[in-house]
Amino acid sequence: MSLKKGVDFDANQIPQAIKKVGFTPGDIKATLTGTLTKVSQTDGQPERIALKMGESDQQNYILLENESLEARLKQHSTGESIPLTGMLSVYKNKHFVWLLPESKTQQKVTSLKGQFLNRGNGLVFKNGSDEYLVLENALREQVEKTKPSPDKKWSVKAFTTQYQGKKYIFLKKV
Repeated sequence: MSLKKGVDFDANQIPQAIKKVGFTPGDIKATLTGTLTKVSQTDGQPERIALKMGESDQQNYILLENESLEARLKQHSTGESIPLTGMLSVYKNKHFVWLLPESKTQQKVTSLKGQFLNRGNGLVFKNGSDEYLVLENALREQVEKTKPSPDKKWSVKAFTTQYQGKKYIFLKKV
């Protein structure tokens, strides 16, 4: 398997590629082609949009909520086969994709200070009066393992975004 830029490889090899490069968020960017679908969450959370690339659940890539996803859903509907480019993410052995904008502009990483809080709808990062839902990746899993408390202040670097009126954050560095 090759990890060279522009080289195609089977979607089944992505988990091994992630482990091989010592994955950190944003290290692996890929263009994946599959069918837009909705997947149920086992933890009682609402259905989410995913890119289905094969018959196994291991080939479902849940699309993380961001402005790029919202824009794509205005152009495409579930059941449609499309290529999507994004950064691969792993969280609790599930695969996720943070979609990159269709334009060639690079996304800006923001530095924030605040607290991580556990809410009914998941992990939240509170920065002043702003609260961001924390999207799934290895850094979120790392924060959750430390059992965040509202007394501890954190400095993070992240992509911030909005999706359907809610604010989200994709951690890049904690």
